[in-house]
Amino acid sequence: MRSITASNRLGSGGQWETGDRHDPLACGSAGNAVVIEVEDDGRGLDLDKIKATAVAKGLVNPDLAAQLTAAEITRFIFVPGFSTAEVSTDQAGRGIGMDVVERVIRSMNGRIEIETVEGRGTKFSLYLPLTLLITMALMVRVNEMRYAIPLASIREITLPLPSAVQNMGNRMLLQMGDEAVEIHVLSGLLGHGSSALESTMPIVVVHTDAGPMGLAVTELLGQQEIVVKSLGPLKLMEHVTFSGATFDLDGRVILVLDVSRLFTSQSAGMLMVARSAVQELGAGEGRAEEASDSEPAKTLSILLIDDSLSIRKFIGRMLETAGYQVATAGDGEEGIRKASTQAYNVIITDLEMPKLNGYEVIQALRSRQQTQSVPILVMTTRAGEKHRQLALNVGATGYITKPVEERTLLKEIERVAGGSALVQP
Repeated sequence: MRSITASNRLGSGGQWETGDRHDPLACGSAGNAVVIEVEDDGRGLDLDKIKATAVAKGLVNPDLAAQLTAAEITRFIFVPGFSTAEVSTDQAGRGIGMDVVERVIRSMNGRIEIETVEGRGTKFSLYLPLTLLITMALMVRVNEMRYAIPLASIREITLPLPSAVQNMGNRMLLQMGDEAVEIHVLSGLLGHGSSALESTMPIVVVHTDAGPMGLAVTELLGQQEIVVKSLGPLKLMEHVTFSGATFDLDGRVILVLDVSRLFTSQSAGMLMVARSAVQELGAGEGRAEEASDSEPAKTLSILLIDDSLSIRKFIGRMLETAGYQVATAGDGEEGIRKASTQAYNVIITDLEMPKLNGYEVIQALRSRQQTQSVPILVMTTRAGEKHRQLALNVGATGYITKPVEERTLLKEIERVAGGSALVQP
């Protein structure tokens, strides 16, 4: 372990500067966050080996693996049970993994960043809020909604010149010195507005696991010290894009964005969920959601393929409550076997599974006459456009991301199963 420097001195832009002391563990502060840095002087992360292991474990398709960035590849070390060690010993391949570390940090509304250089070593930076209840936040307006973004998540704010923004295919990039930062319109990410970038929109550059990202908002409303309150029973939202709620100076309920999850947990229909939360937290009583125009067919039969037992139980119970008949499979091979012996109206599959991944499952089902025309809905944590396009290209009918909002899932099932003949019970 190489000693690294540490101090409590803040530099320009709120960045933590190192001093002249050498310690095996560095600890300081940056804005409203405590920063802990752990660094070694080893060989660095072997990205090629991590990628090969991820492919071998069925976590990613080989074609997709070739397109992954270095930041995306390093994220595999946070997958439960992931190890590149060929043999498990007391020193490698056993004990508490990085998934546990990340889960604990996220539970405290913190984040972890990785910097690795081949032949020089790896540095892990842990950012933890100084307080879990009171923090400084930037209040923003997104169309008619207002949100709070913790200052600890913000790198900088800018109103760029039109010449600094470039369109690269379906991506918008903001040139900031020698760095190009991808821009996302926040209303589009949250599913309640246009994804078109307007020249008058301020850009809030935030820290994410994949590096800095720009969030285009309608208006900046200023900084405010906020008390973050739990979302209580709204656990689904708590684990999607919001870490809690607060009140602004006028007494309105404001949802607090968790930007570390924003780019991996996009889900349609988020505005309906957000408004429901505001009503429940602000007035103390919720307003009943409008009933769906059409009831789900009681004889619709669904096969759910997912290697997570908790997902199979949670989603299965959700579908059964909605009136569907549900069968489950714990991996791709079992799913194909069940689909070959029993007819289903809709098949839902995960992408990252042992034995056969979701892409291979879709290809196998499409090659069989019995399942050639059965709607296949992908349900995955992979929110990237390239994953969605590949799934659709190999034969998927629809694509939604986890965590799944119940209304979104049921509407998507109704959509993909609209023209399919019902399986008789």
